[in-house]
Amino acid sequence: MSLVDRHALLAGPQPLPDEHRQFSLNRRLALNLLRQRVEHSDEVARRAVTTARWRIHDDLVRGDPVRVERPEPQRPGRPG
Repeated sequence: MSLVDRHALLAGPQPLPDEHRQFSLNRRLALNLLRQRVEHSDEVARRAVTTARWRIHDDLVRGDPVRVERPEPQRPGRPG
């Protein structure tokens, strides 16, 4: 058995050129999907930070948004 034959046995079956092209297409698609997911998660995180900042701002500036101020009940006979 020649050295080339031994190397072929150790390396295993080699993919055909068309299979190489398929692997590179799949790799490119997988990387694009990963990039899109990272960009999407970055956008979600950015929106969450912005929302949290506005909530803090609203709490500091506006106070308790649930609080309801009602006028004092008027007593009969007193002009109000």
